[in-house]
Amino acid sequence: MLASKSLLTRPIVSLEEGQKIGTVRGLIVDPKAMEVVALQVDQKGLFREQKVIPFTKVHSIGEAAIIVDKATQVQKATNLPQLFQLFKEKTTVIGNKVLTTEGEKIGIVEEYYIDRFSGKILTLEIRGSFGDNWFQNKAVLPARTVRTLSQEMILVEESSLDQLSIVESPLEETMKIVTEKAESFWGSTLTTSKEWNEKLSQSWDKIYNKRTKNEKLLAEDELSGQASTEVAVTALPEHEEKTEIIKKQEIIEPQEQEKEATLSEATESTSTIERDEKEQEQIAEQEKRPVQ
Repeated sequence: MLASKSLLTRPIVSLEEGQKIGTVRGLIVDPKAMEVVALQVDQKGLFREQKVIPFTKVHSIGEAAIIVDKATQVQKATNLPQLFQLFKEKTTVIGNKVLTTEGEKIGIVEEYYIDRFSGKILTLEIRGSFGDNWFQNKAVLPARTVRTLSQEMILVEESSLDQLSIVESPLEETMKIVTEKAESFWGSTLTTSKEWNEKLSQSWDKIYNKRTKNEKLLAEDELSGQASTEVAVTALPEHEEKTEIIKKQEIIEPQEQEKEATLSEATESTSTIERDEKEQEQIAEQEKRPVQ
């Protein structure tokens, strides 16, 4: 399927001569047969006669050129009466308004598509307001629904409205693309923001937990330090008391030892005195006894 506008200005090349004959200037349409019957050829030169190539003489249609068998297949339009008559009628498809058989306007034809082998018109691309959309959209309508094709209008069957296939316009496509990109960007931004917020929240939680832990450790260290100080303070008098007791014991023990030594000496002295007294008594008793 070929778009009619895509054929305009396309080079025409002869297969036998291997040379460029000219370019496509326009298409000649048979309104009754609903097909392209010839190509208008644009040739160089000051005095140019209108020349055409019957579509049946086209060997092939490629992306780069249209191929014909021989250069002689390009003929003057006046030599082909039927084609010349269609050329003079100048029945156009593009720009023609489309109406239904009930008198309802559908839109304006912006493009039509043909079969590359037969030239048969297959579909019409129409611009108009369809459905509830207030934008002017494009819609494709099958050519078989066309009842009449004339220089002034194209009449289609009323039932053809159900066969319209709406095509998004470039503006709507652009808006759709922009909207999708905006939504994608916004969604990506929200996702990124959410991820950053989560990371920041986790970082703050770590910092807070670490700070809390450090404060707790500092508090425990302070409590431990206070407890150690209290123990030291509490233990200090006991230690001093023990030290004092030890000092007193060191003073008392020698004194007791001296007392014991004195008592021991006194006891020995007493024993010695008693022993001396007994000896004196014994001597006195011996002296009192008579001599025999």
